[in-house]
Amino acid sequence: MCTSLNGIEARAFDGCTALATVALPDHLRKLGEYAFSGCTSLLAIALPPMLVCIGNGTFNGCRSLAVLELPTSLQAIERGAFAYCAALTSIDLSMCTSLDGIEARAFDMSTALATVALPDHLRKLGEYAFSGCTSLLAIALPPMLMCIGERTFNGCSSLEAVALPDHLSKLGDYALSMCTSLVAIALPPMLVCIGKGTFNGCRSLAVLELPTSLQAIKREAFMGCAALALIDLSMCTSLDGIGARAFDGCTALAAVALPEHLRELEDRAFPRCTALTQLAFVHTGTVAHAPLDRHAWAPLHLPMPRVPTARFVHDNVFGPGGCPMLESIGIKSYGWGRARVLVRRLVLTRRVVFLWYGLAAERHCAPGGRWAERDRLAYLAEFG
Repeated sequence: MCTSLNGIEARAFDGCTALATVALPDHLRKLGEYAFSGCTSLLAIALPPMLVCIGNGTFNGCRSLAVLELPTSLQAIERGAFAYCAALTSIDLSMCTSLDGIEARAFDMSTALATVALPDHLRKLGEYAFSGCTSLLAIALPPMLMCIGERTFNGCSSLEAVALPDHLSKLGDYALSMCTSLVAIALPPMLVCIGKGTFNGCRSLAVLELPTSLQAIKREAFMGCAALALIDLSMCTSLDGIGARAFDGCTALAAVALPEHLRELEDRAFPRCTALTQLAFVHTGTVAHAPLDRHAWAPLHLPMPRVPTARFVHDNVFGPGGCPMLESIGIKSYGWGRARVLVRRLVLTRRVVFLWYGLAAERHCAPGGRWAERDRLAYLAEFG
């Protein structure tokens, strides 16, 4: 009956643990920060049809809230609005056509949330927006979405499928990390960067489609993706570097194709890839297959960096434990004669020798150990 009430101020009912029901007037337009935070007995609420903003933490910690009716008039869901609403099972925002974004931690740790419907014109999902929603099975992202923030879906351990929209240009750090049920994903054609730890710990991820637009893969991007068997980056001609530990612990990874003009492999980019047997730098020419040794060492074919001083391969790129199954590194474009000249030219640098002995299992020193003069001399004696 409070027909003149336009808003509820910050923390108005904060901590009212016995509050079970609330009836809000139709003309209410704003719910202030933490207005109903900590109302642990609140079971259901119907938000008024003229409401435009749900403030920071408005229903934070309403752990019994299971039924929520949202108005189509909504324009903003602010930080932590429904965080830790552990009984909330579904959210339907599909008719909220004026809603432009969902702010950080809006539904963080709403562990029972299984279904989410988003409006088509939504453009932003903030950091941690659905982090820890362990019951979320699938989500259809709107076609206009351009940004997924840091850790947006971190720890959504039941999430099996997510279709990323074509206009998406940014995946924040750890955006889909620890989504342990995620089996396959196709990255959008406009994506230029896979952020730090984006798919870290996605242990079921077996199918990965990568866009040719990629320019960078940051550190730990696919760390612990134990089901990945193949990585094909050969058509990513703008890819400049692969970050440290990017594929650390990808124990099923058997083959990797890299673009010819890749300039940097950071420290421990491929450690603990125990199934890795092929690593190729790909161009349009032919493959040089001539072996570099007559014994158990892996064939090695090296591309010439476009900039002679480029830090092309970092120390310990295969890390402690190495890649004991690795059988070949290839470069598709240079004939064997030129490749041999390159080997002679580059083998004296510590970086390339480190790469070489890292593939040699324990021929002269343990994987991850320091390069020694005897390794260089042995190599020159074998192939010099």
